[in-house]
Amino acid sequence: MGEFDHLFSAAVRKAKKSYPDIKLICVKPYLTKEINENGVYLFTLYDDIIIPTELADVHYKQVITKRNRWIISQSDVVIIYTIRNYGGAYSALNYAKKLKREIVKIQA
Repeated sequence: MGEFDHLFSAAVRKAKKSYPDIKLICVKPYLTKEINENGVYLFTLYDDIIIPTELADVHYKQVITKRNRWIISQSDVVIIYTIRNYGGAYSALNYAKKLKREIVKIQA
């Protein structure tokens, strides 16, 4: 949803050149104006765009955290970048540990 996501997406696109089986899937927490207005273009950037139905009734202040947990629960490996011991990325890291996911930490 932010600049880091765009940087990470670019890195995955680059990796796809060497590993074509990699899928780049954008998981949005809710339908956005960007999807409505630029959906055709977005599908040129991503292999798929998903809005999990489980997030439909989640309060807007909790939806990003719930979306992150949904992604982690669907994943075997979690690639994460944290710079402090609090906040959303740190919470996601702890959730991935709780679910015993393989974790790859990117260092600054």
